[in-house]
Amino acid sequence: MSAKPRLRPRRGFVMSLAVPVLLALLWTGFKPGASAAGAGRIIFDSNRSGSFGIYTMAEDGSDIQVVVDTARHEMYPDVSPDGQWVAYARTAGTKHFEQSEVRMCRLDGSDDRQIDGHGTFPRFHDESGRLYFM
Repeated sequence: MSAKPRLRPRRGFVMSLAVPVLLALLWTGFKPGASAAGAGRIIFDSNRSGSFGIYTMAEDGSDIQVVVDTARHEMYPDVSPDGQWVAYARTAGTKHFEQSEVRMCRLDGSDDRQIDGHGTFPRFHDESGRLYFM
């Protein structure tokens, strides 16, 4: 009786993808975690409603307000340098390689618009205000 060979992940392949992606994110001004959303507010994504949505809250965690939360998943929010807009990704599911679109709206959820039909991880450049995404 022969033992089945164990399959191991190819670390070199993952690293060959991870390093360029990380460098690109750092170059475009990537800010991990929650980001500032105006005077004393933090913007974040959460699946508290059953699907991911974009919310703001006071620095102490109180006064949680919905920016956008639909039946689809809104994730990866980033606030524009002028504090007027939030860019985010919207997708139908949360599986790897699920198609997503990049969207943008005002911090109160108004003027929601699609920027691109195929993209994710939107980030505003700190100085120019340009929007980058993958």
